[in-house]
Amino acid sequence: MIRVRTSFDEVIENIVAEHYHNHRLETHSDLVSKGIFRDLMQKCPELRNDIDNHTVKHWLNVKSPTKRGRKMDLLIGEPDAAGNPDLRNVRICIENKSVITAHRNRDARFDDLYEVLQDLHGIKSEIIMGATILVGTAGRVLNVPDGVKSHFKKRAREFENTVVP
Repeated sequence: MIRVRTSFDEVIENIVAEHYHNHRLETHSDLVSKGIFRDLMQKCPELRNDIDNHTVKHWLNVKSPTKRGRKMDLLIGEPDAAGNPDLRNVRICIENKSVITAHRNRDARFDDLYEVLQDLHGIKSEIIMGATILVGTAGRVLNVPDGVKSHFKKRAREFENTVVP
């Protein structure tokens, strides 16, 4: 059986190397976005040709047109005269979410995705939007970004030896 390598393999390798997953950093979405872009370049000769001819570019972490101004993880499209993203000429937008959240917040990621989709389709209805969602299913979660690590500032070794495992 041939196993196809995906960009999520890189995310899991990163989690293993770091011993935890900080879902609030861009590391997760950047790894997935780069993997998706790499896959698109391999599988879509038309896109590869447009990239090679510099008629199309890709960008990571572009501020969205939404009210909250969240970043869009990957944009692929024709740039403006200065080489920056032109939302009127975006072809593909990819959003990557890592869902490790309290049950009461379970709809927040969908709301984020839907808001970006509505705003992009308000600019150009032909934009293709894709989303990836990594859902945490662990029985116990150490929520490092919520400040657990900050309680161990003077005891970094204790954090690494007792909390992370």
